Parts: sequence; structure tokens; C-alpha cells
Amino acid sequence: MKCPAMQEPSPIRRSNPQAGSAPLAWREQPSRAGLCRYVPPFPALPATLVELELLLGAQSVNLSKIVSVIRLDPGFAAEVVRLSRSYEDQRPLPLETSLIHLGTRTLRRAARIVPVWIQPLSATQIASLRQRLRHTRFVALAAETISAVVGDIAPDSAYLAGLLHDLPALVCLNENCRCTAGEHSALRETWNLPDYLVETMRWHRHPGQAAPEHMQIARRVAAAREWVAELELVSPGALFDLNHRVSSKSLWQHLPYRDEVLRLLGCRMDEWQHCYA
Repeated sequence: MKCPAMQEPSPIRRSNPQAGSAPLAWREQPSRAGLCRYVPPFPALPATLVELELLLGAQSVNLSKIVSVIRLDPGFAAEVVRLSRSYEDQRPLPLETSLIHLGTRTLRRAARIVPVWIQPLSATQIASLRQRLRHTRFVALAAETISAVVGDIAPDSAYLAGLLHDLPALVCLNENCRCTAGEHSALRETWNLPDYLVETMRWHRHPGQAAPEHMQIARRVAAAREWVAELELVSPGALFDLNHRVSSKSLWQHLPYRDEVLRLLGCRMDEWQHCYA
């Protein structure tokens, strides 16, 4: 399987003056209330905007390729969701559906006005951001895989929830950020994201506190985070040790089809490690 290119944050402004020219607002410290006060549009990685510019400029627009590019970028994926929904619409829509709602004209406009990582980031900040992006992509892939096996949550919804679960910390560019979703209404009104995404951001560390209607998807993301956390601690090839450590976690002890889920995650582990090394 051909791996997608690893997108890296870059402190250099893109050559196209129209695209990604908005400044990116960020803080060294979280707000006093612990509430992320970032105001959309959400930031995108430079490589995302370059690839979208090429794909959207082609004579025939390839929707599947556009989706594959956006799936790697938490910020731009959040922007697509934000722009494609009405305030009242809480349905977990696949990225493909959100893009169809937007249309190519709006998508082009979005790719030209969203901020990019153009600050003079230090080498330490770039390395930290790369690690955060790698981690959140792994969580998204694991959540998608778990949900595909268990069958109670749409895999694409689980993927998106996993991809955006750490969004407040990502947009803050703060390695030790303690920002949370804070009050539900703040992110719902300011960020205009569906409740299931907001609840996952708030409670992926404590999914039992999520709203009942969104608790399952929060649990799937929390289970995925635990698997990824253990994956990052074991040596390559130590699958038995990984499965044993994950199985001891409380969220995994009662997970349906646990052995099948762990087997499938183990099969895909090498592929993901190779793609996102």
C-alpha cells in the first residue's frame, strides 16, 4: 500500500500570496479559565494547501484524493466540518458528504483564507507539533479500526472524532496546554462543531462523563488513545506485550470483540508505523 506523504509544519509562508495568508492567532499560555479561546478559521498545514491547490485546479476533481489529503490535517478537517454544517445539524457526517455540501468553489475559497503555520517556530516546537500530529493520526486510525470491528459507531465518524480530539492543544501550539473544551456552549457557538466532536474533545480522558448520547464515541477514542500510548512505549514487533498491556486497561476489559480488535490493530500496526515513521 502506498503511504501518503508526511505533512510537516513549516515556518515559511507559501509562495502563493492568496493562499493561507491569514495570521494564525496563538498563545504561549492557556486562558485563565482553562478554556481554549481560539477563533476559527482553523489552521492548515502548508502541504495540505499545496496539494488541494493542485487537486482543485485539475480538469477533473478527484473527491477521494481530496478526502485522503484532508484526513491527515486536523485543522483543515475541522474547518471543513465547521463550514459545511448548520448550527442545528448535529449529525456525524462523513468528510465526503461535508465536501459535497461545500462544493469546489467554497473549498477553494477556504483553502485561500485559512491560516497556516507561518510563525518562526523553533526546532523544538516543530518537533513537538510533528509528534502531536503523528499521535492524533494514529488515534484516528485506531478509533476507525475499533469502530469498524465493534460496529456501533460509523468508522468515518470515529476517525474524525479521533483526528480532532486534541484540536484545542494543537491550535494553541502549546506542548503543556491545559486548555479544554470548557463550557459546551463556548465551542459549540464559537467553533460551530457538532456536539459529538465537542464531547470527545472534552472527555476523551474521562469518557464516562460525556453526554449519554455521545459516550460511545468518546469511549472509542479513549480506547484508541490508550492503544496508541502503549504502542509508543513498546519496541517494534512486541505485539504480545502490547496486547497484554492494553487488555489490562479498564476501557478495554469490557470492549466487545476485544481479541479481534487487537488482532486487526496488530496487523495494521506495521503499515501505520511505516507510513508515519
